[in-house]
Amino acid sequence: MSVNERFARQTLIAGWEQERLQAATAVIVGMGALGNEVARILAMSGIGHLILCDHDTVALSNLSRCVLFREADRSIESRGSCPKFKGFWATASGANSS
Repeated sequence: MSVNERFARQTLIAGWEQERLQAATAVIVGMGALGNEVARILAMSGIGHLILCDHDTVALSNLSRCVLFREADRSIESRGSCPKFKGFWATASGANSS
């Protein structure tokens, strides 16, 4: 699947420039429920770079609403989970597509 095919629906929006999104960088401060969803949607939309910032640790109470964390991530710093997010982004953005 090519990049053009992956993002074909977005390009139907008048004025949409996928190349600009792919060249863009977004900073998300806070990786709680809202930050998780924003990061997921931006990654799946094809954003070029994400900078994720969070000072907290992952707690059991976070897991019901944070798709990027798993039970094994509990008690670690949220920023320590970012390598897992890199794998998620590669899958979501199609970097691993053939």
